[in-house]
Amino acid sequence: MKGLPKPDLCCGCGACADVCPAGAVVMRPDAEGFAHPAASGAACTHCGLCESVCPVLGPAAAGGTLSAYAVTNGSGEELSNSSSGGAFALLARAVLERGGAVCGTAMDGGMRVVHRFIESADELPALMGSKYVQSDAAGAYSKARSYLEYGREVLFCGTPCQTAALRAYLGRAYAGLTLCGVICHGVPSPLAWRRYLARAARGKRPVAASFRDKRTGWRRYGVSVKTEDGGERFTPAGSDPYMRAFLHDLDLRPACYDCRFRGTARHADITLGDFWGAEKLMGPDDDRGISLLLTHTQKGEQAAARIEGASVRRVSAGDALSFNPAALVSPKKPAERAAFMAELPTRDFAELVRKYARESGVSKLKRAVKRLIGR
Repeated sequence: MKGLPKPDLCCGCGACADVCPAGAVVMRPDAEGFAHPAASGAACTHCGLCESVCPVLGPAAAGGTLSAYAVTNGSGEELSNSSSGGAFALLARAVLERGGAVCGTAMDGGMRVVHRFIESADELPALMGSKYVQSDAAGAYSKARSYLEYGREVLFCGTPCQTAALRAYLGRAYAGLTLCGVICHGVPSPLAWRRYLARAARGKRPVAASFRDKRTGWRRYGVSVKTEDGGERFTPAGSDPYMRAFLHDLDLRPACYDCRFRGTARHADITLGDFWGAEKLMGPDDDRGISLLLTHTQKGEQAAARIEGASVRRVSAGDALSFNPAALVSPKKPAERAAFMAELPTRDFAELVRKYARESGVSKLKRAVKRLIGR
């Protein structure tokens, strides 16, 4: 695709395919499972719209971070079903109550992670919780514009590159739009997720999964996979193959190793993430989860000020970010990544992770001590 970034720079947002009036651009997976723009059978009219909405080709975010807040949802149910403190659910519920629409990531019937719009609070649980897979945002950008043109309020939540893509796609400011980004470690391959899921489900059809199951605590979370026969597999994050590959940076998209969307300046109005280090800044907590909410615009400040039904405490952005390096620094590409991804399509996933994500003796000892203390 002439004019668009090379594959190792492409973030895979899909805005180029969404904006093409001729349908000449489609997103197709490469050998590693990551979607890239490709020419379809339709004739390109050389209108340049695909290049105009590409966040990688667009200007860097201006401004910075205005404020930082520690947020804990007052609803025990929503807090339990959230990856951290449930701040997204609070923001989403407020927009839904005002008659707006919310777009975030959900699992479809095939256990793919996709961007989905909801219009009622009953649908909100599907969007809650982190999904550590690159999502398919096909059609989300055009649908967001349709809602906004109709005069509806929209809350759009995605990775920093996806929020930048929507801002570029729209081409102008909308009073009803609030962009919510996340502190993104990097997006793992959908192929890695499928390979892991096939093993974790043990031959059964998977019907639900949680990447951040907090039954053993927010800090000592695990991964759970449920199957259609009522079975469930729960694995502590430290020993779960999928989380080990993710946290060892083995299956991230190539562009994530040099991400241009990190930093204190963001295209979003709000950034959400886990408030790691909260106990060091604010004292002991109940280990049920705390969200870090950063504001980058006055619209973001207004959204934070309207939060109800939660504990909201203002904190130092600099102190909070010092415990959340993923917001500022890209992960380092492991030397083993190429070999890991080359073997991914054919090798047993757990065996592959054991081969390339080896734990040092010190790491094993630390994990054992933490487990003992937890008991």
